[in-house]
Amino acid sequence: MSGPGPRDAGQAGELAGLAAEAVARLEADRYGAERIADLEAFAWGALGEARRLQLDLPGAGEALARARAAFQRGTRDSLEEARLVILEMSLAEDEGEFAAAGDAFGWAARIYHRAGEPHREGAALLLQAKAVGQLDPERGLALLEKALERADRGDSWIELCARHHRIWFLDAAGRSRQAAMLLAGSRHLYRPFGGLRTRLALRWVEGRVARSLGDQDTARAAFEEILPAFAERGLRFQLSLLSQDLAVLGRDRKRSGRMWPEHDVRMEGCDRSVTHETA
Repeated sequence: MSGPGPRDAGQAGELAGLAAEAVARLEADRYGAERIADLEAFAWGALGEARRLQLDLPGAGEALARARAAFQRGTRDSLEEARLVILEMSLAEDEGEFAAAGDAFGWAARIYHRAGEPHREGAALLLQAKAVGQLDPERGLALLEKALERADRGDSWIELCARHHRIWFLDAAGRSRQAAMLLAGSRHLYRPFGGLRTRLALRWVEGRVARSLGDQDTARAAFEEILPAFAERGLRFQLSLLSQDLAVLGRDRKRSGRMWPEHDVRMEGCDRSVTHETA
């Protein structure tokens, strides 16, 4: 999870849950079984996304499974399928399936392109850039430019996501000073989106850039701030990535002759621990 989250995922989840309950009470004879299934798929998909943004990945998976089942009973509209695939693969990406997610987002972008939906196409390309850039930062940067050619730059959410991922990829590509300058000029974009996911994403990229620039204390403080949120939720993949960041930081610290204590992070309900060897 390197990306931010929108303004109020909690409220969005409550509304989506109410929508799912309301749809369940609709009469098939009056509204049509397929149309009701479409509405059900939309509501469960929205609930799944809200849960994902709140870092409840198991809950998101359950809701999205119900959305998929409802979609299969509905009209199977291509635009609705593109929306559902984006939600499903956003969850898969949070679990580390970057290559599969990148391919799926590219497919969704093509669906939106054929439908004459440039903003939705651009949003899908932005998601593709995010996924691809985790494996190839330079390619991710190129895809970001393509996405912004299609998306509405007046959308503050699009602008934040594009800026955040550009900072992440610049740092990963070894252009950390450029990333730091962009980060310094982008903080105002994060403020309207103050949810947990956004705060964690910002602190993580701050820590990575600080580490790249040799500011070990700032990097360590950032990583240690976000670590408990991942551990408490049993987010294995995020903990694995963060443990790598801490390990790199620890090796740098050893070279400088300064010592840190070892951290042992145990995830409740998991059968293993993630140890950050920073001493």
